[in-house]
Amino acid sequence: MICENCNNEHDGSYGSGRFCSSKCARSFSSKAKRDETNKKVSKIMKSKMSNGEKIGCVQKNTDNVINAFCDICGKKYKTRLYNNIKFKKTCSKKCGKKLRIKSYHKNINKVVGGYRMGSGRGKSGWYKKYWCDSSYELAFVIYNIDHNIKFQRNNEGFTYNWKNKTHKYYPDFIINDEFYEIKGYETEQDKVKYTSLTKPLVILYEKDLEKILFYVKNKYGNDFIDLYDGNPHNKLTNNCKVCGKPCKSKNIYCSRECAGRGNNRNSKWK
Repeated sequence: MICENCNNEHDGSYGSGRFCSSKCARSFSSKAKRDETNKKVSKIMKSKMSNGEKIGCVQKNTDNVINAFCDICGKKYKTRLYNNIKFKKTCSKKCGKKLRIKSYHKNINKVVGGYRMGSGRGKSGWYKKYWCDSSYELAFVIYNIDHNIKFQRNNEGFTYNWKNKTHKYYPDFIINDEFYEIKGYETEQDKVKYTSLTKPLVILYEKDLEKILFYVKNKYGNDFIDLYDGNPHNKLTNNCKVCGKPCKSKNIYCSRECAGRGNNRNSKWK
């Protein structure tokens, strides 16, 4: 015979033969009412917790709970505040999904991209009130300042499309109403964005910067990025107070060992 609860074969010796054991008989009788019982228990527990009653070791935390209105359906619901920001903006998962779809359609045609300081891969920083995104740009700025060439950082953007998305391209500098772009290498996207310009563009690659780089390195040394205001790349410009080895500009010791020896009350380095 086959047990109606676990579907295993048995000899029918228990009870009427419908089940293999008392365990299966009890389990089968409660299975039909299990969902109904679970919902009932859940409702009772939620009701008690909403009233602040403690259930076992669990008690609802009502700190920073506020009443809010759903951004989609307008229904009133409870949420929590953290740093004056609501945890939830909708009353349910269904409304939350609608809000995400609505936000997506709102931003899909939004112009993205644009010039952001420090977004490049090069070593960036400030030099005499000019922001540079790489050492090549720094050399370009130094050369122009030293030779009294008038230039300015460009803030004018041009819209172009790449892979079905809208972007903005900001050339690096302007000299005599011409745009200048400092490039280490060129990609297919670069070729597309160059076509968006309405003014002449001069692209300077490494080979085009040879004269500029030779001048800057010859006058200021190969580590001319040390000229950045505040030494942002932590070059070794100080000497260790204990051993005399080079260390970072903000440090007085080159290692933990030297720091321990230098900070020792009885140290001869005091």
